[in-house]
Amino acid sequence: MGQLTMYWLPGNKIPNEPLPEGYSISTYKQESDKLDWCRICQNGLVGDKATAATFDNSITNNINIDLYNDVFFLDYKGEHIGTTTAFWHKTAPDHRGDMHMVSIRSDFRGKGLSKYLTQITIQHLKDVPGMKYIFLTTDDWRRPAVKGYLNGGFMPVNNEPFMVERWQAILNDPKFNMDELQLLNPDLSYGPLLKKGSNVGKIVAIGGGFAPNWEFVRNIVNLTGKRGGINYLVIPTTAYDTNIATLAMFAKYGCNCETLMLTHPYMTEEIAAQKISQADIIEVPGGNLQFCMNLWNKFNLPVHLRKAFETGTVMFGSSSGSMCWFSRGFDDCGPYDRFVYVDGAGLIPYCNVPHYESAFWQEFNSHASDAGMSVIACENETALCYIGGKYTILKSGARPDASVWFFDAANNYERLDLTKHPEILEKL
Repeated sequence: MGQLTMYWLPGNKIPNEPLPEGYSISTYKQESDKLDWCRICQNGLVGDKATAATFDNSITNNINIDLYNDVFFLDYKGEHIGTTTAFWHKTAPDHRGDMHMVSIRSDFRGKGLSKYLTQITIQHLKDVPGMKYIFLTTDDWRRPAVKGYLNGGFMPVNNEPFMVERWQAILNDPKFNMDELQLLNPDLSYGPLLKKGSNVGKIVAIGGGFAPNWEFVRNIVNLTGKRGGINYLVIPTTAYDTNIATLAMFAKYGCNCETLMLTHPYMTEEIAAQKISQADIIEVPGGNLQFCMNLWNKFNLPVHLRKAFETGTVMFGSSSGSMCWFSRGFDDCGPYDRFVYVDGAGLIPYCNVPHYESAFWQEFNSHASDAGMSVIACENETALCYIGGKYTILKSGARPDASVWFFDAANNYERLDLTKHPEILEKL
């Protein structure tokens, strides 16, 4: 999973704010500038042992960069304390601009100076003939820098899975003083318009088949909007408190990992509520939805999970670990493995059916009219994501043609492919 991507388009804001007293702008002039550049980029872009060779690998050896014209420094009383490299890709068809290796020296960070690096870049590249956009990448946790880029006219780009969700998490941060964000699509058309809202729930409901790989773990971790100290909780009630397979991956990623075993005799509602309230991420694996909900209701878990949902906890799971978040699920947990409807925690107001590409699970088709509400049916390798009040669909690379289906209760349970009807997805 990549960093956040942002574009500045011709016609967008061109910042032109005067530098504070004592500050000035210069360009690369001599060999010693390389070591100054390394000191500026430490603790973020390069390591503590960076040398002139590090500069050459990042800057000098890039055929698109004019060393003496494209490498800029922000100076304080003649000393280099910030840098940006602003160049355009001569070899790219769109002549896109690039805001590259942007950093403020650690002892000058937190002063709002990055906006001047944005200004330098845009002023340098805005008049390049034929250039369609200026490109930059950054990290979710660099909120001050992100705010500076937005104020400088850059726009978020919806170019990878979870980008909508990640930007929604940033927007919903109480310290992020913006009410809405307009996203761009990779083709430069307007994408979703995100609005700050009180409902900051984050659910990734997986139909099945997603392998627990590092990319997926990074995606889930990034949805928290936190850089470190992330608390991961697995609630394996669906699997009779036995399946905690992904715990090790989240532990290796640096999360503080915990389990909530409701079948253990020591368990109380108070213990369960405390563990849920401390979690940044909650996972529920697949298994038996009926057994899960019987035990969850005994410990009043739906109430405590809703509180966590409304404060931004990231929740995810596959199969029964997907259905549990919905108002209802259609699961093969009845007598003799028959399908039955089971009421879930109700965080998403629909009925859910996983594994829908299989003939076995498509038995639902003959029971759809009994659901009592509209239905979301997810095939394997797909997920319905609910972030801050908006629904999106995520697909793995294993089945790019997989679908998520909507059965419309208001129209005699007509079945529609949400991947081909995004207008319905937007209205859910």
